[in-house]
Amino acid sequence: MPPVFGDYLRLPKYGGIVQNRATSASLGSFDMAMPDEINALILRLNQELDDVEQLLIEGLNLARTRIEQSPNNTILIQLFATLNNYLLFVLTSTRRIEYAKSILSSDLVTLTQIQSAGEDLGWLLGQIVEARMVSKRIKERLENWV
Repeated sequence: MPPVFGDYLRLPKYGGIVQNRATSASLGSFDMAMPDEINALILRLNQELDDVEQLLIEGLNLARTRIEQSPNNTILIQLFATLNNYLLFVLTSTRRIEYAKSILSSDLVTLTQIQSAGEDLGWLLGQIVEARMVSKRIKERLENWV
């Protein structure tokens, strides 16, 4: 939370000083570009999602070939289902990022919206990193399948 001084909110990163509207749910609206930190986070999220998607596609292709060889193997079917679930997660995460970008690029964005979007995107980054680790482990397991 930025420091509050009297009736005004000091926001040097976000364009100076705006009147504090802390008595309402919003901290004030003003015209500004999306903060550089959030732009960098969005670029990183998109790169991570691309990497995870590539891992998932490779893993799904491996799982399909293994399932063709052993169609009744429940472990392979579970691994295949897990990879598909993570692929759905990648698609929904992409939409969440696009939604956050649309809110943050509006003409009148509140500080609360900026903070909330930054927190949500930061949390999403953690989930994407976890998805990458799980996808990588499953892919390696499928590569070493006997």
